[in-house]
Amino acid sequence: MIRAVLFELCGTLIRAPKDVRDLREEIISILARLGLPPSFFSREEEVPFMLEKLETYIKASGMGEGDEKRIWDEIQKGIEEFENSLVRDASPVPGVLEVLALLKEKGLKIGVISMVSSAITVNLLARLGLNRFLDTVVARDFIRDPRPNSAHLLRALKDLGVRPEEAVLVSTSASMIRYAKEINMRAVGVSPGCGDELRRAGADAVVRSLTDVASAISGLEGKA
Repeated sequence: MIRAVLFELCGTLIRAPKDVRDLREEIISILARLGLPPSFFSREEEVPFMLEKLETYIKASGMGEGDEKRIWDEIQKGIEEFENSLVRDASPVPGVLEVLALLKEKGLKIGVISMVSSAITVNLLARLGLNRFLDTVVARDFIRDPRPNSAHLLRALKDLGVRPEEAVLVSTSASMIRYAKEINMRAVGVSPGCGDELRRAGADAVVRSLTDVASAISGLEGKA
């Protein structure tokens, strides 16, 4: 039985004029400034995957804790600076209010996973009128570990009092879908294209629009 739905915030519930490619460029610039080889990272990779590769590189290089902390601190600083410019012009994805209202009417708990800082996340959700539908919000800095993993999902599930198998993640990110599947959640990918990357990541269903999410979740319930 599905009792809860978790949404990734950026790209799934909201969108902004600045593309995520700008953040990728900023991360690569920071790493180059710190002496890491830019060629090790691709501008076509999702940010979570880039950070996974960074973690692998750090471990393989055998650098000390001080250097490792300096790198992660600089990455976080760069992300925060990007966020401040990103959210000023953010707007809700078409249909988001209707989808959240429908899911609440069905009695589902709703949570948001945000890779944006908590201060910006809370203000943004309030400004766009999304907070009234939410039962929990887990922002990037709610988890001490800056590296990409399933920790934010697990924190949200704990807040909602549901087991992973009782929840669905809705996301445009292949990396987030993979983290969800690793902890036995179901996942719905949102992609205006063919969605092959999301399917390869393990998405149980892929829809073209956020407005199709409620019916996709109903379909997953029928397969349970």
